Amino acid sequence: MGMINLLVETEGELKRNNKTWSDVHRITDGEGDYTIDDFKRWANHRYDNGYGAEEVNPCLAIIGDGWWLERDEYDGSEWWVYCETVETEGDVTYHTTNNLFVGSRAERIARIEKEQEQKEK
Repeated sequence: MGMINLLVETEGELKRNNKTWSDVHRITDGEGDYTIDDFKRWANHRYDNGYGAEEVNPCLAIIGDGWWLERDEYDGSEWWVYCETVETEGDVTYHTTNNLFVGSRAERIARIEKEQEQKEK
């Protein structure tokens, strides 16, 4: 970890996953999009991807058909993560309770939701 060029890092990640710029459909940071040419020009700078403060927008994503690159970090150390969509078979079963939290936070939310339900009756 240390100083790395964002463009070189990005092209390396694309290559590692058998992708090229022609496979890219969209580059976004969630608030706007970038053309590939603008991204290449603006990403052609070095940054410190080691521990400390994040330097690359954590919302940055490069999107293709059925795949994307997203930023990840741990304690300021940052990198690209390659992700693919997953095809599912069969019926979808939706949760009927809040399963987004675990442990004591889940118990607290369950109590709050139960109290709200009782008030509504």
